[in-house]
Amino acid sequence: MRIRRRVKILICVLSAVCSLLSAISAFADDSSCLSCHSRYSSQHSKTAKVVHAALDAGCDTCHLPVEGMKHPMQKGSIKLTHDVPALCYVCHDESKFKGKFIHAPLSGGMCTACHNVHQSDFSKMLIINMPMLCYNCHENNTNKKYVHAPTRKGQCAVCHNAHASNTTSLLMTVHLNDLCVSCHWKYARGAHVLSGFMGNHPMWKKPDPSRPGKELSCASCHDPHASDFPRLRPREGLCRVCHKRI
Repeated sequence: MRIRRRVKILICVLSAVCSLLSAISAFADDSSCLSCHSRYSSQHSKTAKVVHAALDAGCDTCHLPVEGMKHPMQKGSIKLTHDVPALCYVCHDESKFKGKFIHAPLSGGMCTACHNVHQSDFSKMLIINMPMLCYNCHENNTNKKYVHAPTRKGQCAVCHNAHASNTTSLLMTVHLNDLCVSCHWKYARGAHVLSGFMGNHPMWKKPDPSRPGKELSCASCHDPHASDFPRLRPREGLCRVCHKRI
């Protein structure tokens, strides 16, 4: 009697182990996933311009095995091995996404607000191309009379880091003036305020009377994106904002 009981217990245990191994094997092979999610197969992905490298590593690189019949009937049955963005940092260097100022989608862990996770027809796995991606949140002011060349060409990343920076507005340099001079180097000398030729006009570490809480910089006299006034000036009579006697 005891032998039969032990045999039954052993059969139950072996059956459970076999079921578990079968489920793991099916997941590791990816065939069960791709039977429904064929658009993520390596063959189908060849039609996309950019394919996430993790796709070739298998579904279990980012996803936990599904629990039996819960998927696809139960919402939320597909789970990640880690929450985003921690999952992204398994492969991507986290230090490159740190700074004094962090882009709002990144600080909220919303990597997928800008990036597709499997494949994309746009560089950097973006959901749409720049600058249209930026205009999902930021104002599109390219309809103004004068538009800064990088803005007109959709080159937001020329001036801004898309993830994080130690400079306000996610700038690529320590100070805005350094960024401007990297292209407009001729205005750093001669008859221009930036050169100091115009009576040593302050441009560094001085408060901007027209922009409380900010310091004087190129942006005090020029809109870095677009304007309806020549030379990207933000308004008419700009000098009189500070120099009342002119």
